[in-house]
Amino acid sequence: MDENGQANPTRRTVIVGIGIGAASVGLGTSVTASSHEADVTVTINNIGSNAWEVTAVDGDEDVAPTGEENPTLTLTEGTRYSFENEGSGAHPLAFRDSDDDELLSQSGDGSLEDNDDIDWEDEGETATFTVTEELAGSLDNYVCTAHPSMVGDIESTEETNDAALTFPNQATASSTFTAADDDSGTSYAGGSDQSVFGTTLATMQGETTPAVLVEDVTTTEESYVVVTYEDGEDLVIAGVEAVDPELEEAELVISVEDDGGFPGPHVAHIIPADDASEAYEPGDVVSADTAEAVVTNDEASVYQATLEFADQEADEPVQEGDVMATVDVTVNGDDEAGYVVDIHPTDADGELVGDEFVGATDVLTGESMGAEIVAEQVPDDGEFNELPFAGTDDFVAMIHYVGDEADEGDVASPGEYPVLPNIDADEGPVPGGVTDIGTLTAADEDDPDEDDMDAEDDTDDDPADGEDETDAEDDVADDEGPGFGPIVGLAGVGGAAAYAARKLRGSDSLQTEQKE
Repeated sequence: MDENGQANPTRRTVIVGIGIGAASVGLGTSVTASSHEADVTVTINNIGSNAWEVTAVDGDEDVAPTGEENPTLTLTEGTRYSFENEGSGAHPLAFRDSDDDELLSQSGDGSLEDNDDIDWEDEGETATFTVTEELAGSLDNYVCTAHPSMVGDIESTEETNDAALTFPNQATASSTFTAADDDSGTSYAGGSDQSVFGTTLATMQGETTPAVLVEDVTTTEESYVVVTYEDGEDLVIAGVEAVDPELEEAELVISVEDDGGFPGPHVAHIIPADDASEAYEPGDVVSADTAEAVVTNDEASVYQATLEFADQEADEPVQEGDVMATVDVTVNGDDEAGYVVDIHPTDADGELVGDEFVGATDVLTGESMGAEIVAEQVPDDGEFNELPFAGTDDFVAMIHYVGDEADEGDVASPGEYPVLPNIDADEGPVPGGVTDIGTLTAADEDDPDEDDMDAEDDTDDDPADGEDETDAEDDVADDEGPGFGPIVGLAGVGGAAAYAARKLRGSDSLQTEQKE
């Protein structure tokens, strides 16, 4: 798991089986072909007519040592070099293969000088070229065409791009509170071990604007992060973002501008800008050539989730193991992926206590109307999650991601699973992920006003008209029903039966260790 408690999905290393389609993601910048400017400049000179000497290197000091006779040159595939030959008048420079045939030459016609990808340029003292895969496979030595003793070896290395990214499972276009900059909302301070919580939550703002978060982005050359989904055999672009070279462990929020694959699995790829020669737009199909240039990628499920936590009341205190409340919740995007809804308390100032919990559902999948929150105090020494609960207080419901770590119906302990992130195109990860707030009221069983009312009701009963028998039946039903009056109405007979089963389990079966 990562530092936010998110389970990292399985990493893919290649893309296969995609179709060749139109190429054109215009977000104000285009993916363009490589520049003619050199990446590395090597200054070389003659030592009489006996040897070459490298006097300076700008851009990659590993090309060759300076001050040595005929040093070995180390050239990297994909890199463009300029050789400043200070002795070029009497000492033309040529690059040869293992048969000593000239590939590139300042004094003749090398066999690869017309190759467009190598892009050979010979201007005065300066020879410039790109080391392509073909050239790298052929280069063997460099020589002065006038003096055969001025010769040195060439070693070629493959281009390396230390690129990496992480694409966590997440939600977007989903229910949320959003961060508030003024006093219009209720303040909720996030818990220390729940870093996705924000500092402030406002009133319900509807859905987040579709976007995805790509984390830990690292690249050593100009690249693009391209997010795609599969459509048959095609790989279609959902969104794209340019990234600068030397980027290290950055976070990118990428708008989902083509939602043809949403909700569902998506893949984030790093593609060097030099290898994506045409401008792409969301909705375009990635070409086979571009797919072959992918340096690394990662797959994630992108969900759409809704959560409704209505205000509810109970006519008795909520005990450990009782059904504390119900929620209506839906998670679309993977029918098999599990999730739970946890309930967090608020403190005396109305602030969210992110590292305390007072209940959770069983493991759910898909749509769950009237899902039951079972009261459980985690940790058991929490200051604001005390059970039994009586009175009126605000609680925050949040969706936590289970994935395939447990099966539907398995009992879950609060805080056992990480929060499901909820991404907004403007705000990035929103506070608490997919959330809702509700007010719960539980009567104190020792409430004197309620006792007096019951006594008055008993006095008014007329045994002759049979009302006492009906009242007795009602009393039995009240004593055996779940804590919250509306729950049976919301969950039906099945909910009452589930509640009874929980009571038989006992609270000990619900206590589990909270995952770190």
